[in-house]
Amino acid sequence: MTWLSGGDAFAYARETADDVILVRVDIPQARRTVVARASDIVSRLPFSVAPERLTAGSLNLSPDGEAAILSVPGGQYRYSLANGVLTPLPTTNQATSPDGRHRVFTRAHDLYASGPDEQVRRLSADGALWYSFSGAMADTQPTDAAILENRLDDTPPWIGWIGGGPLFYVVRQDLRQTGETWLLDAMAQPRPRLATHKMPYPGEANLPRQELWVFDASGARAPVQVQTQGWDHLGNLDMGAGGFWPSNDGRTLYFARVSRGYGTVELCAADVATGEVRVILSESHPTGSSVRYRDFRALGDGFLWRTERDGYEHYGLYGWDGRFIRMVTPEPLATQRLLHVDEDRGEIIYGAYDDATVRNPAQVRARRTNLATGESLALDQEDAHHELSVSPTGRWYVDTLSRPDMAPQILVRDRDGQVVMTVETSDTTALTAAGWVPPRPVTALADDGETKLYGWLWPSGRRGAATHPLVSIVYPGPSGESTPFRFDPTDQASALAELGPMVLRAGQRGGSAVRGSAYHRYALTFGNVRDYPVADNAAMIRAVATQDAAVDLSRVGIMGHSGGGLMATTAILLQPDLYKVAVASSGNHDNNIYEMGSGEFHFGHPITGPAGGPNGYATNQELASRLQGELMIVHGMRDSDVPVTNSLRLADALIKAGKRFEMLILPSQDHGFTGVDADYAKIRMWTFMIDKLEADQLQPVDLPVRR
Repeated sequence: MTWLSGGDAFAYARETADDVILVRVDIPQARRTVVARASDIVSRLPFSVAPERLTAGSLNLSPDGEAAILSVPGGQYRYSLANGVLTPLPTTNQATSPDGRHRVFTRAHDLYASGPDEQVRRLSADGALWYSFSGAMADTQPTDAAILENRLDDTPPWIGWIGGGPLFYVVRQDLRQTGETWLLDAMAQPRPRLATHKMPYPGEANLPRQELWVFDASGARAPVQVQTQGWDHLGNLDMGAGGFWPSNDGRTLYFARVSRGYGTVELCAADVATGEVRVILSESHPTGSSVRYRDFRALGDGFLWRTERDGYEHYGLYGWDGRFIRMVTPEPLATQRLLHVDEDRGEIIYGAYDDATVRNPAQVRARRTNLATGESLALDQEDAHHELSVSPTGRWYVDTLSRPDMAPQILVRDRDGQVVMTVETSDTTALTAAGWVPPRPVTALADDGETKLYGWLWPSGRRGAATHPLVSIVYPGPSGESTPFRFDPTDQASALAELGPMVLRAGQRGGSAVRGSAYHRYALTFGNVRDYPVADNAAMIRAVATQDAAVDLSRVGIMGHSGGGLMATTAILLQPDLYKVAVASSGNHDNNIYEMGSGEFHFGHPITGPAGGPNGYATNQELASRLQGELMIVHGMRDSDVPVTNSLRLADALIKAGKRFEMLILPSQDHGFTGVDADYAKIRMWTFMIDKLEADQLQPVDLPVRR
């Protein structure tokens, strides 16, 4: 959604059965107006686009409220609401300054700029492969695919502007000594080719080294390298995900820096003119920090800082000398994000996760806190997930609330949480008439017998049978859980349930940080990246079976993607008495050859840390000889997140153990499957799961091979 200037109006897009509409809402007048339809706009395009295939994200209102912006595969277009004129917007590989006077771009790894005089200036001269300023290579784990595909300079560089003028900052990685792996592009013409992939493994010494630079796009000042003193991570965990905050006067660049393993986090202030750095505060976390995305907000006589010093992700109020004053989000509810700071009133509005003792903790609610006292007030009462957007003035906020079993409403509330306008409610008549049945919430205790776990259970689409197979769709975290929290009738669980099984999606200890660092860091405490989530999932399944007699515990399947692929495979290998069928896509089965960022942050050093052993992390291939059920492995050949070698090593171990299994390799796919391949893989995976769960008898998996 887009707030319009003045903060009393906003716009949003929504999908209908065969179109996308753009709606403007004027709050003081309580007026809702459809200002554009995608079908009208695409009819003016010089090529064919089916409006029913567009998503809400393809249509936006310009900030001035005068035009609709349409994004389609053929480009981006501005559609005048006044006269219906459609104008193509130019694509650009340049980053433009806030005042519109300066543009920064790259050529062959180096930075260039142009200004009002249109003269091109070279800003750097030492850029090189794996030491590049190119936006196409500004990734936590980059490949050289952009070079091989001749698109190195098609992407704007990842920079941040300082003030309203020509100064900007940029992070460059030195990956020249970082270890390599390779991605096979089997579909390249005329010959297949290998892309080099830079990925440091857990325990390796040669990490990417990050540099922080300040440049002047006008060329008036020489570049300045900020004296970051060789820390392992600058900004937030993922490159391009923030962690840098220029001061309003443009003289200071505040930034976070983090040690390897996330044990120490510092907030620093860099002098933009000299690059000198002053440490404002330093935090130590013996088991590593759970705050993935740091946040900082400057106030007049202090600042707000996202911290977990009390065991939950909260915002603390600090003096400029780094002295801690108080928590401003003090209750034991983790903070999702800061939505609005009102210094005049001395208040903040923020999103907070719900209380796990009474509600699904993945749900977010709006809260307001007095900065002077720390007193906090919940602004809504509904048992639902609230997606929140506060107006620039803080006078209003838009609240889209829903739950997997509750269709969404869009409300406008004032700063006290009072509803001033109901923008939309949902009509699920057609959905219900088509046979859709919502899931129901389920709870159970974890394997420890104490921790309350939350999940959702979809009923079988086959209403006549007394019992049904159950499929558990899993993701172990630690960046998030499989538990849904918003209304989504297109959820894969809903579609899979229509084919016959009941479907469960639930969380487990170690799944995310929304329940505090102790819950989040369970994997590190437990000390085994591979095994820790399976016991909780099994406990949830058995508890659900006691709550619902329709669950057939003799026919249980498990499936997951990425970390869920690891978990699904581990489950069928460790607990064959419960799990009979598993589908594992893009699984990180061997974390010794997965990126160190996830491994070390969440599970410690592979040899010396809690997850360590004489051979590093525990792997699924070590368990291959234990396979008794039906297993399908799926992976994209060009996976740049979890390399396909993870699945290939598992497959090799299964072959050596004489085990029958099914494997599907998608030659053109990366970590997330797209297009026809995504549909093909889904059909194959679901067919495998259903056929095996409904078979009268599973076939033996042991083959008569010589060992």
